[in-house]
Amino acid sequence: MTLTVGRGLLSSDPRPVDDFSGSGLLSRLRILKRIRNLDGPDDVAGALPAAFSTSHQPAAELGLLSALFPLVALSAKEAVKSAHAGYARVYPEHVRAHLDQQQRLIESLQRDGDGDGDEDLARLAELHADCVRSFEDRERERTRGFGSLLKHNLTRKWQGRRGTSALCGVFLKEAGRVVEARAARGHRLETAETSYQHHLAHKAADLQRQAKRARWPALFTGIGMSGMAGGMVVSAGASAAGAGCAAAQASGHAAGLAAAQAAQGALDAATGGVMMGAQAAQMAAGATNLRVHLSDHRRIRRDRTAVQAIAADIPRAGALHAQDTQWRLADSRRSQACDLALSAGQGLMLASSASGFVCPPVALALAGPGIALTLGASIGTGVNEAHRERYLGEATVEPLKRQMRLDNLGQRLRDEPLDTVLHDVADGFEAHQDRVAQTRLWSDILAVLGKEDVGERSRPAPAQDRYRRLLSLNQNRRTASPLLPAGVERLHALRRAHYPEAWFDGPAATLHERLSADLRQHPASARLLGLQDFQRDVLFATVSALARRRDPVMERLFYDDRGRRLKTLKADAAFLARLRSYPVAKAILQRHENEALARHLTSADRFGRADTREALTDLAHTKVGRQTRDGDRPLPA
Repeated sequence: MTLTVGRGLLSSDPRPVDDFSGSGLLSRLRILKRIRNLDGPDDVAGALPAAFSTSHQPAAELGLLSALFPLVALSAKEAVKSAHAGYARVYPEHVRAHLDQQQRLIESLQRDGDGDGDEDLARLAELHADCVRSFEDRERERTRGFGSLLKHNLTRKWQGRRGTSALCGVFLKEAGRVVEARAARGHRLETAETSYQHHLAHKAADLQRQAKRARWPALFTGIGMSGMAGGMVVSAGASAAGAGCAAAQASGHAAGLAAAQAAQGALDAATGGVMMGAQAAQMAAGATNLRVHLSDHRRIRRDRTAVQAIAADIPRAGALHAQDTQWRLADSRRSQACDLALSAGQGLMLASSASGFVCPPVALALAGPGIALTLGASIGTGVNEAHRERYLGEATVEPLKRQMRLDNLGQRLRDEPLDTVLHDVADGFEAHQDRVAQTRLWSDILAVLGKEDVGERSRPAPAQDRYRRLLSLNQNRRTASPLLPAGVERLHALRRAHYPEAWFDGPAATLHERLSADLRQHPASARLLGLQDFQRDVLFATVSALARRRDPVMERLFYDDRGRRLKTLKADAAFLARLRSYPVAKAILQRHENEALARHLTSADRFGRADTREALTDLAHTKVGRQTRDGDRPLPA
C-alpha cells in the first residue's frame, strides 16, 4: 500500500495526493444523482428577466439559461442512467433472485416428499424450466439492443405466449397447491423449511413486480429530464434570436429584424412543444412512482401484522420492530407526498405552457406554484433517499455486508426448530439495535474530542466541559434521527453506565486510547481493520494532518535518509513503526483510526439492523402461515 506525495498549492511543502478515492469537484455535486426531476430552472430563467427592460430581457434570459443548464444536464444524465439500470440491471437481478428461490423451493419439496407427489414436483420443475428459458431469451435479446428486445416482446405478445412474469405467477400458484396438499395430508410433509422457502418465493415475486413497476417512473423521468435539457437549449436559441431582434431594431436593419422575429417565433413555439412533452412525462413519472410507493406501504403494513401476531414470543424484538415499522411508514408517506407534489407541480407547469400561447399572464400565475411544487418535490425526494440510505446503512463496505448478511435460513431450519431460529434472529435484531446506540455514543465522544489538539503540550479541556458537550450532542434530534426511541433510551443508559464525567478526565490522546479499546471490542472491528481500503483512508487522513502541522520533526516522514523528498510513501511495517515512534504522530493516527472505525461501524450496525429485521419478518410470516393453515392446531416447528 502506497501514498503519492505531491506539493502544496501555494508552497513547496509535501502533501499527500488523494488519487484513489475519486473525490473532486464533481463528486461534491453527488446530490444531483438524487434530484432527477429538476424542472423549473427554465421557467425561472424565463420569469426573472421580466424585471429588466425589454431590450435587456433576452440577454438576461440567455445568461440564466447558460448558468442553470449544467444542473439540468447533470440531472438528466443521472435520470437516463437510472432508467437504463432499471431495465439492464435491477429488474434482471430480481428475476434471477426469484428463479433461484424457485429452485430452492423445489429442492425443499423434494427432500421432504413421501413419494406421492412426484408428478407435482415434475410439473413444478417443468414450470421452473419454462421461466428460466423465457428469462434467458429476454436477456439474450436485450444484449443485442433495445430494438431487438422490443421486437421480441411484441412478437411474444402477438403470438400469445406468456412472459417471464406470467410464467412465474403460474409457478407460484402450482407451488401453493402442492404445499397446501402436503399440509392436508400430514404435518410432517410441510416442514418449517418448506413453509419458509414458499414464503420467500412469494416475496421474491413481489419484489420482481415492484422492480418491473419501478421501470416506468424511471423511464418517464429519463424522457422528461432529457426533454427539459433539450428545451433549455431551444429556449437559449430563442433568447439569442430575441437579442438579435433587439440589436436589429436598434440599428434600423429591417431585413435582419424580420428574420430575427421569424426565428424567435419558431423557436418559442418549439420550446413550448418540447417543454410540454417533458412536463407530461414527468407528471406521469410522479403518478407511476406513487403507485410503487403505495405498494411498498402496503407491504410494510403486512410485515407489521405478521410480527405483531407473534409478538408475545419475542416481546422486545416485537416492540423494536414496531418502532422500526413506524419510521419506515413515515418515510413511505414522505415519498408519497413528494410524488403527489411532483405530479401536481408538473400539471400546473403543463397548464402554464399551454396557456402561454393564448394568455401569458395566466401562464405566469400558474408557473409560480408549479415551480415551487416541482422543486420542492425534487429536493425532498433526494433528501429522503439520502435519509433512507443512511438509516438502512447502505454505505457499509461490501466485504462487511457479505459477512453480516444472513441470506437464506433454509439450512438452519433443517437443523434446528423454527422457534429456535426465530429467537436467535430476534436476539440479533436486538443486538444490532443496541450497537447502533453504542456507535452513536462513540461518534459523539469523538466529536467532543475532535475539537482538541492531541499534541503533548496542549492543555486538556476540563472533564465537566467535555461531558456537557457530550450531553448536548446526545440530545440533538437531527443527528439522532437514525435511532429508534428505544435506541435513544439505550444511548443515555450506556453513557451513564460506561462514560460518566470522570471518564473524560485526562489528555485527549489518553482518551483516544481508552476509546480505541472499546471500539475494537465491536464484532465487526477486526474485519474492518484488516481491509486495505480502510487502512489507506486512515493513513491518508493521518499523513494529511501531519503535513498541515508544519512540524519539522513530522516532515522527516516525507524525506528519505539522504534528505530527498519521497514521491511515494510505502506504508509498510517499517514506516508505521517510524510513524508511531513520534508521540504526536501516534496520537493523530489513533484519532483518525477511531473516527474511521466509528463511521464504518455506525453504518454496519444500521445495515445489520435492517438485514435481521427482514429475516425476522420472513420467519414471522412463516410461523403465522403455518399456524393459519392448521387452524387452532399449531404445526410442529
